[in-house]
Amino acid sequence: MRDSVVPALLTAVFTLACANSIASEEIAPESVKPLHDPAHFNRLCEELMRQVLQQGNVEFAESSAELGTNALGTLDEIVEIAFDCPSLSITVTGHTDNTGNEAANRALSKARAESVVTYLTKRGIEPERLTASGVGSAVPIASNEDALGRQVNRRIEFEVGTDP
Repeated sequence: MRDSVVPALLTAVFTLACANSIASEEIAPESVKPLHDPAHFNRLCEELMRQVLQQGNVEFAESSAELGTNALGTLDEIVEIAFDCPSLSITVTGHTDNTGNEAANRALSKARAESVVTYLTKRGIEPERLTASGVGSAVPIASNEDALGRQVNRRIEFEVGTDP
């Protein structure tokens, strides 16, 4: 996928947006910014990354910071986009369910985030583009009253941005 899909997708998104705008006379053809415009390219990169992150999850087994095979596809797509979008920075935040004590949960959530960062750097993403943090069980997205909710809460969240 890396060699053709991501750059082709970025070009296609940009071309389609420009063609639709020109066809509907929303903008004049001479005002279309080329793909190499850094600010526009960065916005496309951020949007592409957000789309990938919405489609895949990185979850963990209870009391574990080991990446499961279900997470690797999403992480590999992140790597591909990060290669093609060198100004992207990624903040990786680890979460836990509410079982156990909170100090241990904060440490585990940080270890989960670091596990993801390690995977991304081993695939070639520069470490200075990545930040890892852990928040323990402080930010649940599901109820911790049942096993399914606790599983959903054992997760990683990503925040993407671009260098100015």
